[in-house]
Amino acid sequence: MQITIPPMTKDQQQAADKAVRRDFLRMRVPVLLNFPVILAELPYVIASPDKREWTPRGMLIEEWRALAWPFAGIFFWWCAGRGIEALQGTRRSIVSPRLTWAETGLAIVLLLVGLGTLVGLITSTPDDRRDVQFLVLIGGGLLWGFLAGITLTARSLQWRVLKRSSQLT
Repeated sequence: MQITIPPMTKDQQQAADKAVRRDFLRMRVPVLLNFPVILAELPYVIASPDKREWTPRGMLIEEWRALAWPFAGIFFWWCAGRGIEALQGTRRSIVSPRLTWAETGLAIVLLLVGLGTLVGLITSTPDDRRDVQFLVLIGGGLLWGFLAGITLTARSLQWRVLKRSSQLT
């Protein structure tokens, strides 16, 4: 007995394609939100013989990123949160939490990556702008460049608050 599957209608095909695109995007969101993890993995990727990031045997790279990158990205989100808190504190002329040079250095690197991403977006071709993977990387770079800009703004305002308070005493 032979089973034949009836072809999909145009509406069914469009709905199926939309569902596949939605699933594809869901697997790319951890890359966008935890973009600095890419930078942290670069030394391993460069040093590995196959020039790929490590994944458990038998697991798709997208699944591994969706599971592991949020945990690896906690450190970067913590740094971004400290930058936002520091910026809020400077509005009241309070230096709390006081940003360290390590956080400032990380913010400088992420800001430079964000600026490079912006240049990449401006100089990209229309074909690149239709590539979901490219757009996710662009979105991640711009997001973290913006967050780094907040941290650097907070650091410079903290410096001004400290300078002003030292002049008063």
